[in-house]
Amino acid sequence: MNKEEIIGLTDGKYYINVKISGGKSEISEILNLFAKIQYLGNVGASRTIPVVVDGDGSGQLRFETLETDNNIIDNFELEKFKSQVDSGIDELDDHWIGE
Repeated sequence: MNKEEIIGLTDGKYYINVKISGGKSEISEILNLFAKIQYLGNVGASRTIPVVVDGDGSGQLRFETLETDNNIIDNFELEKFKSQVDSGIDELDDHWIGE
């Protein structure tokens, strides 16, 4: 995502509004994950947080960016990820949030 696609800037921080659709417990888990990420930022700690997605079960969440011309989430290139998933590989690329 480039800066031109991000909604706004407040107090030196970029922000975007995202709608999350799914089951009640799955949305609760996502919010719990967000709380953990926020906590790590607050205390300045680095940790790996394991995330398991049951895509053929209730883990079929949907994400939609609001107040944008199109769903920015659909613009991310996922070919490498799709290939890894299709081949059955369990170890996928890490996502680094921060430096």
